[in-house]
Amino acid sequence: QALQGDALAAEQVVESLRGRIRSAELRRGVDALAAASAAFAGRLQDAVEVSRRELIAPTGPPAALGWAVFAGGLALGLMGRGEQVAALAERGNEIEGQVDGVLRHLMAFSEVRALLLMGDFDAAEKRCIDTRQISAPSQYLSWGLATMLAGAVDLASGHFVTAASRMEQTVAALSTESGIWWTVPRAILAQAYCALGRSDDAATIIGELRTSPDAHHAVWRPQVRIAEAWLAAAQGNVSGAISAATDAAAVADKAGQLAVEMLALHDAARFGDRTCLQRLVDVAGRVDGRLARAHAAYGKALLDGDGVAL
Repeated sequence: QALQGDALAAEQVVESLRGRIRSAELRRGVDALAAASAAFAGRLQDAVEVSRRELIAPTGPPAALGWAVFAGGLALGLMGRGEQVAALAERGNEIEGQVDGVLRHLMAFSEVRALLLMGDFDAAEKRCIDTRQISAPSQYLSWGLATMLAGAVDLASGHFVTAASRMEQTVAALSTESGIWWTVPRAILAQAYCALGRSDDAATIIGELRTSPDAHHAVWRPQVRIAEAWLAAAQGNVSGAISAATDAAAVADKAGQLAVEMLALHDAARFGDRTCLQRLVDVAGRVDGRLARAHAAYGKALLDGDGVAL
């Protein structure tokens, strides 16, 4: 249910299971699922704490460890603590052959997302290549998830034509899915369309995102708002783009998504806002990775009016 977009229902199931299960080993599996549910619901610190309890335990079911790796990795990456995700990824590698294809893709997704937020595009691309060997119960699903990861790398790297092409195929392949599989590829596709000047196509996709309950998963709200900022910019509405980007930053800040807040502030600055610059420098200074250092330098150069540094 969490994967399908209903975090509240997922948490109710988890609490029901906690009240019924007496086996310590099975309870660990439930706790790991609780971490994933918390991450989707936007409670990132809760997800990290539950994930850590699972990861420091000496033994346990491989699936429980896999869910803990996914939940902790996703939360830490969004929080701007991507350097801590590497240790989680190592734990995930230990049990990768013992869990199903969907969970393996989820672990890869959290790792790739963290790498992209740190600006380590080469490592993210390599991890995407590795996912092509993952099998899932439905092969179209496995292919779609692998392509979604590659499209995320394309978008972050500025390869918008390739990103759009891949995401068009992914959206078609995953059209019957919901939750993460519905929202993430559409958000990537919308931003790629915006960058290519295809504002009408982007508006259609963003309209779908606005009306879909899946897109209102708390964890995705800042990213959808960023896509809306890109759409406003592609339509020539600069003031609207700045407003949407600064709102995305505020939503991300409230959600504890420091790395996503940085991206939103950087967009606002690129759209011409100057009131966000000091905040951009401050936030980027608290985010792991070379991308944050680049964004901080960009904001500082604009603040100083230093064209050479810019």
